[in-house]
Amino acid sequence: MEWLELTDDKQLSNEILETGDHIIFKHSKRCSISVMALNRLERSGFQRCFKGGFWILDVLKSRNLSLSIASKLNIRHESPQIIVLSNKRVIHHASHLAIEPETINKLMS
Repeated sequence: MEWLELTDDKQLSNEILETGDHIIFKHSKRCSISVMALNRLERSGFQRCFKGGFWILDVLKSRNLSLSIASKLNIRHESPQIIVLSNKRVIHHASHLAIEPETINKLMS
């Protein structure tokens, strides 16, 4: 699975919030739940059902951007967290053990 690294607000504003469908995964390599959620996502094959961009944000390196995402999308900041956007709006978000590839597959089918 090919993740694009989300590192600045310009990417969020220009590439994600203004175009198509995207998935953002807020991730921390120090958090075992985050590592487990990322592994489940990558093993699931859910990306075959989704034609948009896959973005990963390192919350330890980019905490301010992570908070900005929460503010701009009007959702609570959490980590790990998955956010699914379609047509410039949030259609699903989940955190921790509620991050389920099956749910994303259903949204994309």
